This record gives sequence, structure tokens and C-alpha cells, in this order.
Amino acid sequence: MTQKIDLATAKKQALALHQQGHLIQAEQDYKSILVHQPQDLTVLHLLGILYQQQAQFELALTQLKQVLALKPNAPDVLLLAGIISGQLERHTEALSYFDQAIALQPNDIASHYNRAIACNKLQHYQQALVSLEKVIQQQANHAEALNLRGTVLAAMKNYQLALSSYQQALAVKADYPVACYHCAIVLEQLKRPQEAVSYYQQAITLKPNYSKAISNLASLYMGLQQYSQAVEAFSQLLAVEPDYPYAAGKLFYAQAYCCDWHNYQQSVDSLVAAVRQQHKVITPFDFLNVTSTVDDEKICAETYVQDRYPAALKPLWTGERYQHEKIKVAYISADFYNHATSILMIEMFEQHDTSRFEFVALAFNSKNDDMTTRVKAAFDTYIDVSEKTDLEVAELIRSMEVDIAVDLKGHTTDSRLGIFAHRPAPIQVNYLGQASTIGAPYIDYILVDQHLVPPASQQDYTEKVVYLPDTYLVCDSKRPISSQIFTSTELGLPETGFVFCCFNNSYKISPFIFDIWMRLLQQVPNSVLWLIEGHPTACQNLRDEALRRGVSPERLVFAPKVSSSVHLARHRHADLFLDTLPVNAHTTTSDALWAGLPVLTCMGQTFASRVAGSLLAAVGLPELITHSLDDYEAMALKLATSPVLLARIKHKLQQQRESSALFDIVRARLGFESAYEVMWQRYQQGLPPAHFSVCPINPL
Repeated sequence: MTQKIDLATAKKQALALHQQGHLIQAEQDYKSILVHQPQDLTVLHLLGILYQQQAQFELALTQLKQVLALKPNAPDVLLLAGIISGQLERHTEALSYFDQAIALQPNDIASHYNRAIACNKLQHYQQALVSLEKVIQQQANHAEALNLRGTVLAAMKNYQLALSSYQQALAVKADYPVACYHCAIVLEQLKRPQEAVSYYQQAITLKPNYSKAISNLASLYMGLQQYSQAVEAFSQLLAVEPDYPYAAGKLFYAQAYCCDWHNYQQSVDSLVAAVRQQHKVITPFDFLNVTSTVDDEKICAETYVQDRYPAALKPLWTGERYQHEKIKVAYISADFYNHATSILMIEMFEQHDTSRFEFVALAFNSKNDDMTTRVKAAFDTYIDVSEKTDLEVAELIRSMEVDIAVDLKGHTTDSRLGIFAHRPAPIQVNYLGQASTIGAPYIDYILVDQHLVPPASQQDYTEKVVYLPDTYLVCDSKRPISSQIFTSTELGLPETGFVFCCFNNSYKISPFIFDIWMRLLQQVPNSVLWLIEGHPTACQNLRDEALRRGVSPERLVFAPKVSSSVHLARHRHADLFLDTLPVNAHTTTSDALWAGLPVLTCMGQTFASRVAGSLLAAVGLPELITHSLDDYEAMALKLATSPVLLARIKHKLQQQRESSALFDIVRARLGFESAYEVMWQRYQQGLPPAHFSVCPINPL
């Protein structure tokens, strides 16, 4: 009798310690009791709860299984066992426990709600909805169930119904930041970004340290081209969570769009140092705009891919060799509309040899326009896969037995590298979108040229390097140039004086390049710098930076954005296009040369810093390629003060432009198709990918 009294007292003391949060002492007391009463269901249950509170989920589940072995019909224990199984990511096991609990207590709200959580995790969405309806029927103001119903409906892509359910949750519980956050997410899917902004702001007001909401809001501002707001949001995010993945890089990129250089070099040094330590600090695309090395870019890309897009454990293609009459090539992109990718590639798409190849476009376009119509007509098969998951798109590629899948996005906006992570095709290729290595083991080749990737740099690419003849960039030779005639006054340019220009996006303008430009303006009387009009903050910051360097802000002229053909026509009023570093003008170099405007570049060490040099070599103007900033500045000054020399270069460009390799679409097409054939032949022979060069092919 004495022992029983002592154990009862011990239980009370242990429970009191547990309730007061003294978990270590409570655990010791519970274990002492179990030495005397190893089948004490209450203590076993309490010890399971304690282990769950300590996040020792395996131990917790072991304790609860002991209880259930002695008392199988204990609904509260079954419920807790299911919850802990879910915390261990064992959702099928969790579902079994919840079903047993519901069989004992058919109207238990907690069991139905947690069953819905497990079903959602298992992607059993209809079952999840059934369980949630049972909860909501009994408790219409169950905010968490309403919120979860929204999440399930969103996963089913029923975004409007999802939004309604989230809003019902907020109507019940106004101070519910998670529901605000979820409203914002589905509003983005519904293409209602301004409303999404409002909900993100509401979530952050309710929960100021809500890092996910701040991150999403900052990214949304970037998509809306509200770069100054993005700078504020990314700064707030880093204040809340200094190591938030990729936030420091996003802040640098947003500041670059604003031409906000107040901590430029410090940011560059910090980002490069963090990348070398394999920290998740900047995405591979954003890192292109950081002065670094090719080796740094590889580290950055591999770190990012391993974090966000690791290779699938079970690849869809497992070594089969397809036997088709034609080599099947799929181009995969979000940019089959009036975007630089399609503007450059459309003529090659239209001229591809369909007697030897079958070409497929897999599109997840955010827009559709006249260019989309033209692209659709160019392909044997065009499929909109916008509504499909990465796995579903990969399964489609596998089912179509695509031989060569060409990723045109890399790590750029709207990219979907996850498709390629499933290895749906035997040959997977990086082209155009990412001006660096993608850093993924499942991307086999990268299409480049000798100017972009010197042989010594091959080791800095996870892909095997394929050298196209001449230049890697394919350019549409049919781009119309408007016949519209402008006066200098209409364009905001002076009637006399030299016109330097750079029509790159503002993020490519680095302070050390701007220093050179301002010195040129000081040395060339009456000259102006003609730039594309970007974000208002960028324009004002550039004016301020000019003044800081002793140049009147009025000598910076900003050209409003217009249609492509009209923009090409405006180039006639510029005298010299000045390129940028560390990211060159890419499509904009092609535009300038097509319009007859010479481009002066300085080649760096990275892919993105060597593109303009590749194009100038292909158009036959190697004299405009410099290899140091001092030479770049000296050559710019020489051209601006030597009208005869500049006229000679312009005449040379005009004479050989259309006949040059840069705008020879047939020659380019044959180069691509030869590359595809070599890749395909190696695959058919069971050989691994390898570096190779495509010999120049002259059209008949």
C-alpha cells in the first residue's frame, strides 16, 4: 500500500514538473515510475507527449505504440500517434492512425482536420476536401480548416475557390497572417498582382518577422518592375533574417536596377566571398552581374542546383535508345512570345530542316502575341504546358521519346529546371537563356563558340562544351526597321554633338563603366549619353551620379520604350554604342549591329562578358573588341574624335552586315543541326557526352 501511495504521489509530482516546463526532470521521474509500473498507460502516454515536445518524434511514437499495444481503442492516443507520424513525414502511417481514431469517434473534429493534413501531404486532394467539409460542417468558424481547404484547392489549381476559402478564414479570424499570405499567393496565380501586394503587406503588418511573406513581396515588386520598393523589401527581409537564402543577391540585383551604388563594391566582395564558401547567397542568374570568375560562377550554379533542383532519385529516361526516322528535338521555354529569345531564334525555328528532324515546342508562356502565333506555325508540334507540373512535363517529354531536350531558360525568370532534373530525355542541352554553366549534372551539353569559352575554361562548366561555328547567337535576318524618320529634337538629342549610347537594361550599368562614360563626356565637347528609359529611380540616380562626377545631368538623354522596329530606327541617330561589364549587351548588340550602329566592347573573363565580342567577330569588326578598360576608354575617345575612322567602320558594317556570319541564318541553322546530329550519334553509339566543335558549314 505504501508503494502505491508513493507512486501516486510521484505521478503528481512528475506531472506538475511537466506542466511547469521542467521536461528533463519530468522525464526522469516518469522513467522511475515505469521501472515499478512498466505498463502504466498514463505515464507512457505522458512520456510520449513529453518526447514530442522535445522534438524527439521517434521516441514519442515508440511510447505511444506501447500504449496502443495495451489499449488499441484509445482515440486520443491514436490521434497523437498520427500527428507525430506526420511530423516524421510518414503520412501514410499517419492516415492509418487518424482513420482508426475516426472509427472510434466519428465526429471528432481534430481527427478529421489532421486526416486532411495527411491527405494533402499525400496529394490525395479529394479525400482531404471530404475531411475538411466534415470539420467545417460541425464548426463553420474553424479558421485553420478553411485555410487548409484553400491550400488543397490551390494545389488542385482551383485558384478562385482557394481564394474564397482563404478569405472565409480571414472573415472568421482577421488576425491570421498565414491566410493573408496564402491569399497573396493565389492572387499572383490569378494575375492580380496589386491585390497580392496588399495581402502580403497585411500579412507582414500582422507578423512583422514573416520572412516568407517579405520575400514573396520583394520578388513580386521585382516582377512588377517596382525596383525601389523591392530594395526596401529585400532590406527588410535581411534585417529580419540575415541569412535568408539568396536574399542578399536579390537585394544587389534590385539595387542594380535602380543604379543604387552606395555600397556596390562592398556588396560585390561580400557576395563573391559567400559564393566561394558555397553559401546560398545569390542565384546563378543574379551572379552574372557580379564581377567574378568563371570558377566562381560554377560554384554558385552548383550550390543553387543542389539546393533547389537536385537530380531526381528515379530518372525517367534510363538508357533506352529510341529508333525514329527523324531526330526529335524539343525546345522548352517560357519565352515563345515577343521576347528576346524568340526575336533572335524565330527565323531558325522557321527554317529548321524537317526532313531530318522533328521539332517540338513545349511552352509555358506568360504571354501570347503575334510572335507566339509565328512560333506555333514554325514547329511540327507546339504544346502549352503552363498548367502541368514539372514532373508532368517531364513525363510528357519521356512519353514523346524526345531525343534532345533544349532548355532555353537556364536560371532566368520563369525557368523550370525541375523538368530536366527528372531526366526525361537522353540528351539535355543548355542554350541561350543562361550565359554560364547551369551547374546541373543532368544537363549534358552547352552550346557556345570559341570566343565565349576558351578551351582552358571548359573545366568551369558542368556541361560538355559544344563549339558552334562563328558565333553562338542566332539572329533573325528579317527583323523590320521602321521607315519612320525622327529629328534629333524629337528624340531629345542635340542637333550637333557626338551621341554615345547604351540601350542595355539599367542593371547592367556598373559604376566603373559609368566612370568611363562620364570621363568621355567631359573629353568630347557637346557629346551626350543616350540611354534607355528604365525605372524612374534609376534615371534619377544616374543623373545624380553624373553630377557627382562633374557632368551636367542634362547630358544624359533617356529614350522611352517603343516597339522593336521603331527602336531599331532610332539607332540611326547614335554614333557609337558603348557596351557594359560584367554583363555585355547580348540581344542589344545584335540590334545595334543590325541597325548599322558600331558597338565598342571590352571582353571580360566570363561568358556573359564576352558575348558582344563574339558578335563583333562574327560581323567582321574585331577592331571594336578591347581587352582592358583602359583600351576600351581610349578606343571610345579615339572613335568619338576621329570622324573619318568612325565613318570607315560604319561603312564597313553597312557593307558586310547582311552577308556576315552573324546574320547568315542558314549557316547558323546548319551549325545547330550538325551539333544535334553529333550529340545524337554519340548517344546512339552508347558513348557519353564529350566536348566537340562543329566545323563551319557554308550553305549551297
